[in-house]
Amino acid sequence: MRWPFRRGKVKPIQPLPKRIEEVAARLEVVRSKLETRVRELEARDKILFKQVVDAQASGDKEKAAAYANELSEVRRMARRALRSQLTLEGLIHRLRTLKDLDELGDSVAPLREVIQMLGGDVRGVAPTISEEIRRVMDALEEFSIEVGGVPEAIQGQPSLDRDAEKILEEASEIARRRVGREPPEA
Repeated sequence: MRWPFRRGKVKPIQPLPKRIEEVAARLEVVRSKLETRVRELEARDKILFKQVVDAQASGDKEKAAAYANELSEVRRMARRALRSQLTLEGLIHRLRTLKDLDELGDSVAPLREVIQMLGGDVRGVAPTISEEIRRVMDALEEFSIEVGGVPEAIQGQPSLDRDAEKILEEASEIARRRVGREPPEA
């Protein structure tokens, strides 16, 4: 986790799936409020339409026209609110799909390891099956790259703890001594 510094405040950067879910949750709150507003406008629409009908029935054309103008404005606002609500629903759906794909990319790595192990086991026994497993591995690596995961072959060296670093240093020293004792090959 990185710690960016801004104006004296330290704020940790959260993992992408968590940030996506937070944004989706905020948008869901906005969508819910819009849904409530649409219902309120629809209720107001019914009331105003009844008032237009009543004014028409009583013969009061001016009052009917005023109610009709207000009803027209309420319907216009309701359409905009509904359109915004539907747009937000689509956006929330896309964000959650991105989050799912990110999680899916994380779950592909163990699959690749198992399939790679299986390919090694099958290689000597059934070469044609081994070739098919290799194709599956290639497809999984392409998928990982498209989703955003990086295959192990591209990732570079894993991070080491202190003990592992000490072991590597000792092994390097022993390897240097062995190379020093062996005669150079011509």
